[in-house]
Amino acid sequence: MSPQISLWPGVLGRITTLLGALAGVFLVVALVLVVAGVAFRYLLNAPIFGGAELVQFASVGMVMCAIPYCGASDGHIRVDIFDRLLGRTGRLIGEVIYVAAALAVLFFLVTRAWRNTLEAIEYEDATNILDLPIWPMQALIVLGAVIFGAVLIGRLIYLLTDKAHAHE
Repeated sequence: MSPQISLWPGVLGRITTLLGALAGVFLVVALVLVVAGVAFRYLLNAPIFGGAELVQFASVGMVMCAIPYCGASDGHIRVDIFDRLLGRTGRLIGEVIYVAAALAVLFFLVTRAWRNTLEAIEYEDATNILDLPIWPMQALIVLGAVIFGAVLIGRLIYLLTDKAHAHE
């Protein structure tokens, strides 16, 4: 277990770990579908019907499950060119600005995705080829963003306590 995830005990830590594993499952499913689709198309001249739609669904699942896990495990890409120059206080201010900006973006993402989910349910929106309902994937966008928001709020609380300074 990552040292950062151990900072998120309880339910949030278990949820983000589970979502990380689920992201891996979505990745494997997408890769198997792509390899099988290419093999069937070129070797057997029989493409997988709706394979592209299934890969798109798996991709949404993979990304939206990986984001909270990556945030909880501190796996997002970060450039720390100015860390020494800024010092402890500057880094703290930078982290607070990052979390505030990310929460603002997530707020707009969640509100729009929630509206789209409700509209997809109301109008019974479905994919073109397989006629799969699209609301589950839109709901997964909402779920992943909300959990990532909870991770960010937890990170902010962690940063503003003395525990963050003890790990430097």
